[in-house]
Amino acid sequence: MTEIRASEIAEIRAPIERVFAYRLDFTNLPAYNPNVTNLRRVDAGSEPGPGAEYLFDLTLPGIEPMESPLRVIEADAPGRIVFETGPGYMAREVCVFTGKGEATHAEFTLTLTVPGEIDDATAELFHANTREQAQMELDLIKKALEK
Repeated sequence: MTEIRASEIAEIRAPIERVFAYRLDFTNLPAYNPNVTNLRRVDAGSEPGPGAEYLFDLTLPGIEPMESPLRVIEADAPGRIVFETGPGYMAREVCVFTGKGEATHAEFTLTLTVPGEIDDATAELFHANTREQAQMELDLIKKALEK
């Protein structure tokens, strides 16, 4: 098993409560992740937060499309959200938000767990893709909330 970790940051011109709420409501996920389609909530709850579970179809370059679950593990308003996806390529993401007046500093740290051992070149490719994914999501969240 190989773990790959990457962090990306963004400054978003929106109040921390708004940024937190937008990220926690995973029905927004297809709006800021174009690799996600057919998102649906599968637990019995209706409010976003810990225990919320979703399924979605994930399409990544070079990997066959797959159905992926997402589970919200932790939500500490308005500063921290932790969620996991997997199985297969297991990913854990920690989102930390810090308010700066009417702006929010957002940091997403993803830890990808790849089954088996991988060589250095493959690890670097996964690391680059993980960073790119985090930055893309931050950029699209920023764009949506700064309108």
